[in-house]
Amino acid sequence: MNWASIFRVLMTLTLQGSVALVLVALLNFILGLFKAPRRVCALLWSVVLLRFLIPFGFTSPFSLYALQPVRQYFTESRVTDSLVGDYEAIVSGTPEFEYALAAGAQPRRIRGLDLEYAAVIRQDGKLYPARTLGGTYAPLLVKLWLGGAAFCLAVGLARYGLLRRRVRFAYKAEAGVYTGACVAAPFVLGFLRPRIYLPAGLSGPEREYILLHERTHLRRGDPWFKLAFSLAVCLHWWNPWVWMGYKCLLSDIEAACDQAVLGALGSGVKADYSQSLLQFAAGGPAGLATPLAFGETAVKARVKQVLRYKKPRAALTALAAAAALLAACAVLADPAAAPPTPQPADTSYRDQLTRAVAQLEQARQTAGASALVPSAFKAELDAAYEQRVAELQAYDERHAAYSAGSWQRLIDSFAVGDPTRPSSSESLQMDHTDDPGLWEQALADHEAWAVQNGVQLGLVTDVTDEQAQAALDFQTGLSPAGTLLYPVPNHTHSDRQAGAEEGGAYPPVLIQAAQGAPLFSMTDGLVVLAASSPAMGSFIVVNHGPSCFLYADLGGLTVTSGSRVTRGQLLGYLAGEGRPLRLSFYQDGVAQDLAGYFPNWIGG
Repeated sequence: MNWASIFRVLMTLTLQGSVALVLVALLNFILGLFKAPRRVCALLWSVVLLRFLIPFGFTSPFSLYALQPVRQYFTESRVTDSLVGDYEAIVSGTPEFEYALAAGAQPRRIRGLDLEYAAVIRQDGKLYPARTLGGTYAPLLVKLWLGGAAFCLAVGLARYGLLRRRVRFAYKAEAGVYTGACVAAPFVLGFLRPRIYLPAGLSGPEREYILLHERTHLRRGDPWFKLAFSLAVCLHWWNPWVWMGYKCLLSDIEAACDQAVLGALGSGVKADYSQSLLQFAAGGPAGLATPLAFGETAVKARVKQVLRYKKPRAALTALAAAAALLAACAVLADPAAAPPTPQPADTSYRDQLTRAVAQLEQARQTAGASALVPSAFKAELDAAYEQRVAELQAYDERHAAYSAGSWQRLIDSFAVGDPTRPSSSESLQMDHTDDPGLWEQALADHEAWAVQNGVQLGLVTDVTDEQAQAALDFQTGLSPAGTLLYPVPNHTHSDRQAGAEEGGAYPPVLIQAAQGAPLFSMTDGLVVLAASSPAMGSFIVVNHGPSCFLYADLGGLTVTSGSRVTRGQLLGYLAGEGRPLRLSFYQDGVAQDLAGYFPNWIGG
């Protein structure tokens, strides 16, 4: 676990604990107005304690953290993931967004928008995740955080040790009870073998109900409860809410024991009991991990509660317990994952473009009216919208030309400066095939070819070099695909040998990148073969009608034989370590010059 992860866990703990504390404090205030038993209020603080110490709970749709804006902080935009410095926002739905995710950037969602964006930094032609608060300042903040926690713990232990030293001369009065002149006020000390300390000379009824009060603390495990909460105070020392919660916890625990004494001895001891509280109001010293003395905590409020005490009715106790149980479930539960939004089936490439244009337009309107949306994100939305509108218009023009059989008009539609135009060889300058019948026929032909050549579809298996060559020669009858996408955006070097080899075939383009770099499909097509062979290593052959692409010497594959791929889809990962990707483009079984499609990349 790195520093950023530790800081994120600590921030999650302190935020969710603070939210739980506010809810419990509010509920305890309401229960106090209705004179509910303070025992219920004291038990509720255990829920806060768990949230301050444990970063997760059980899943429930009724979780407090499922509400807005609470959910926004805990599930969508955690404080530790806040971006710092300059960055570029890349909108989802574009191939570059996939590149950003492959580079390690995390998808982010702006509240009210259906689209995500990735924050990146461009350096030397490569994408890197943008800096975050947690990643940038986490090492310093975590060390400061833990240093403060260690200091608070040391102070608490020191004060605890001083108190033990002060009462070291107390003598045993009875089992578990010690007294002496060194004891200024009644209190409980110790955890493994806790002892009750009483001032010397305490006797009669006063000693009886004070001893009953302290034994109630022991019976209920209050010393261990207060110890655990004091550890939470040490861990979250910088959070003022946790100090307030600790003070309220001590007050509720003492009030609960006061009510237990009055319930056992009757209302007749109210006056004497209140007098004892006032008498020991300046009792023994308190410490961070030291149980407080009998009359030291919120004496004025406790005296008022004692004098107004009435035994609560059973119905009121049951209602208070039910409310506490519901609150505990809401606080301890984590929000259930939202069901995935069903997406309409893509019937054509034009449908995808139309839906993308509509989503971008809605997102632009929402983002433009919000001051919380980064300006970089708004600029990227505008650019993506204009690009999608241009693609949709170009698609309609080319589809009309293709339907009318006007080949010259189709070629002319790829105007100079069009970012979707290949640099040479007009053989691929036709649209994405969106005829379902054509795809089904191509897949049927592909299955027949697989049976004939002994290839199992849906698997990645070892094949012979002869089977691999047969896959390169196989044609399916699909129309040629449209624009090409450079397959390895974060490459370190790419080159090819100049000129055609004997027989007119061109050598492959070699693309070098780090081990694990993602490989994306350059255009739509059918995976003729995804396998391994002695000469090609792990490789993929993607067919596009009278042409096909060979991606060879890969480190890992993410598609299988017989699957349909789209432009920008992840195909696999590069092997790295001196093994470049071998990329070849075949027409009618002969390797063509692919370098002309990427003049700005080849040789770079």
